[in-house]
Amino acid sequence: MIELFRVKNFMSFKDESVLDFRALSYKQHKDHIILSEKTNSDAKYGHLKTIAIYGANAAGKSNLIAAIHAFQIVLSNQLFSNSNKSNSPYKNITPFLLSDSEDNTEFEIVFNYKGNRYQYGFELKHNNISDDDYADGYSDYDVINEWYYINDDQIYDREKDILSIGTKYKNILNKIDRIPSGRLFISALDYFLGSKERDLLVEGFREFIFGDLTVYFELIMETSVKTTLSQASINSRLFVDQNYKNRVEEYLKMIDVGIERIEVKEQLVSNGNPLNSKKIIEIKTIHKKFDEKGNAIGEISFDLNQESSGTLRFFMFIQRIIEIQEKGGVLIIDELSARLHPLLTKLIINMFQSSENTKSQLIFSTHDISLLNKEQFRRDEIVFVDKNERGESKIYTLADLKVREDSSFYKEYIQGKYGAIPIFRSFDELQQGDEPNA
Repeated sequence: MIELFRVKNFMSFKDESVLDFRALSYKQHKDHIILSEKTNSDAKYGHLKTIAIYGANAAGKSNLIAAIHAFQIVLSNQLFSNSNKSNSPYKNITPFLLSDSEDNTEFEIVFNYKGNRYQYGFELKHNNISDDDYADGYSDYDVINEWYYINDDQIYDREKDILSIGTKYKNILNKIDRIPSGRLFISALDYFLGSKERDLLVEGFREFIFGDLTVYFELIMETSVKTTLSQASINSRLFVDQNYKNRVEEYLKMIDVGIERIEVKEQLVSNGNPLNSKKIIEIKTIHKKFDEKGNAIGEISFDLNQESSGTLRFFMFIQRIIEIQEKGGVLIIDELSARLHPLLTKLIINMFQSSENTKSQLIFSTHDISLLNKEQFRRDEIVFVDKNERGESKIYTLADLKVREDSSFYKEYIQGKYGAIPIFRSFDELQQGDEPNA
């Protein structure tokens, strides 16, 4: 479970902004809360199952999700990639550009996983270096601060190249006498830990960040849908796990798009070169075929790319949703309602808000204001992102605005009482244009 995510000086977020999943003490929709796992921390509270992010176009909703995605990619580049001078691990970091200040960029995440509470973050200073300097091994970012705690116990704190090691791990981690300025210390832990410590400090962290945390960022999603589901978006379990395949088919039948079932085949593709052949999973959708009187007379198969983009999006989402609800995890979707009927969006949200869901979360951005009501969400589940006249994005919740529980969230939002809506001139003013000078 995510407890909070914090970002500063990233894209349109100039100042510190926090996405907080800790539930407030509201009486409404208590089934929308997952009680925190038992940890050594004194903090006992519930985690929200869903967070809906609203805001005008270009307000920063996607940038907030992009921040989580960039944080994940930076860690992936450092934990799993070999050193490559031509490929910066920080290439996805874009600071706030509409100011002459040179603030550092910060990321922090707090999450609960397998009974432990993890807190990890880092602060980066941007270096204005040339391509030649970069090729010579200089980093485009220096790590200014980095911190890592588990169950409130210090693993380490880092200030530039100075390490402060927690008492439990001094004998192990004090072997490290130097850290490259552009390298995160967490990427070096693997080399100095025994198997027992590695399971807690490294494996648990990795499993959550790269296994339990799934981000569907809209730019990537659009490319994936347009190419009709990349192979990465087709779960191999469809081929080997009949129960899993049956569940996917049940949801596809439920949404009434005419799909009776799916056929999954493994194909060997060589592209003319047998030495470079590879296996791919081919999926066909099976529909009923009818005569002129409307009687079913058989079946017909379609290639996946013959289905609508909305059906493809749902198919992509439902594969991951089923897995996350089986084993636990967090699903983050940019523009959840894009190309989906509002009732399909509501179906997905209800799957996570169900009392039967005890271990998964959904965070999404949307423009679908039909969902903006007290029957669907608690006040602490509704997040707004707004941008001021200086181009700076801010995060706040409906709860922050002290809105009454019996208020009409939809009506008051479109009236502009909560902010985070587009402000523009009327159609008549736009038609008239500017008055000519006298």
